[in-house]
Amino acid sequence: MMKFKVLLILIAAFMGSMTIGRAQSPSDPLKLTDKVIVQFPEIPKKQDLGPALLYNLRLADSTANFLALASDLQKSNGLDAATLSEASMQPEFWDQAEQSFMTSVGDGAKLITRDMKNVSGIDVMEMVITRPTDNGETNTLTVWIFVEGVYSLNFIHTNRGGKADAKKRDAFFSSIKID
Repeated sequence: MMKFKVLLILIAAFMGSMTIGRAQSPSDPLKLTDKVIVQFPEIPKKQDLGPALLYNLRLADSTANFLALASDLQKSNGLDAATLSEASMQPEFWDQAEQSFMTSVGDGAKLITRDMKNVSGIDVMEMVITRPTDNGETNTLTVWIFVEGVYSLNFIHTNRGGKADAKKRDAFFSSIKID
């Protein structure tokens, strides 16, 4: 009877560890808002920034960074979904979003392309930006910015020195789902 109890405890512990491991599996989508999910190639670090949640992953080989930022603009600026939806229909909104982002990237950054695309009925601004590093290399950032409800969402992939795996970048962006 004692062996049976020990066996049950070991099985329960094993099943519990599998459940915990599954919950953190990179194959599971990460829910950023009620309607937006994304899948990282590995488990990202989460930072609660008050009205924003930041998920950040730097690959162990340092070839790429992946970032997702969901900012609640109602909490931070008092903007409601209707106001944001109306604003996002104006070209000036996207111009200002581009300028703000470029300022945040820092000196030496150059906008290579800026395109608008539609993902699940939502306007998404996609930018490709290059910026020099201190060691003489060039990083290339692929950025998606969009508004959903009261949230501003930013998704960024940084190709560090031209060494990143394009398949991982493409999988990251194609995993973004907006319901």
